Amino acid sequence: MLKAGETVEKQKVREKIQNFAQVVSKFYNKELTIPEYKHISGSFGTYSERNHNTGMLRLRIPAGILKMNILMLVLMPRLLQIF
Repeated sequence: MLKAGETVEKQKVREKIQNFAQVVSKFYNKELTIPEYKHISGSFGTYSERNHNTGMLRLRIPAGILKMNILMLVLMPRLLQIF
């Protein structure tokens, strides 16, 4: 369902992210195997590490330039866990 002021494209992106969040949760709860997760996660730039407890995120950055506020959106959840 479209939210007020949301385009169809934004809705699709939001739904993909929500669905992927469920996949990540299943993977870390060991409900998915590494090959099953890899099949889905690669297109999102995320990969499981060998221990099945951690992962790696590959950011795609246009022209190699990233503004600090965007970087903080990526880092903030992890920083909140650490501190």
